[in-house]
Amino acid sequence: MRTIPPALQTALQSDVLTLAWCVRLTRQDGVSFGFTEHDAPLTVGGVLCEPSSGANLSSLVSGASMAVDNSQMKAFLDSEKVTENDLLRGVYDGAQLVISVVDWTTPTNEIIIASGYVGEVSSGDTEFTTEFQ
Repeated sequence: MRTIPPALQTALQSDVLTLAWCVRLTRQDGVSFGFTEHDAPLTVGGVLCEPSSGANLSSLVSGASMAVDNSQMKAFLDSEKVTENDLLRGVYDGAQLVISVVDWTTPTNEIIIASGYVGEVSSGDTEFTTEFQ
């Protein structure tokens, strides 16, 4: 069971929701990128998350402990920071991936939905799919 920070719980109970999905990616060389579905940049966990329409989390699989065993993320290649060439060269293999929901009015109000390390990456003309554990 996840613990929701009190300030985020208050935001969830308000009449107007101010929530945004964020994805943070830290490569093994220490370079970090962040992306959000929000329409303005957000700093989450010390990482600047740029607006991006392309992230789509699909299929979370949980074990008996309710921890995520493996996941898959599909995303459009709509950022100059994550290129198809780098994906195919393995630049992101083993990168840490953190997916969270934040209150965009106060991005420190965050709950981590899933985290893990990038595994196999496949790509098409405009999107890529990665597994992470």
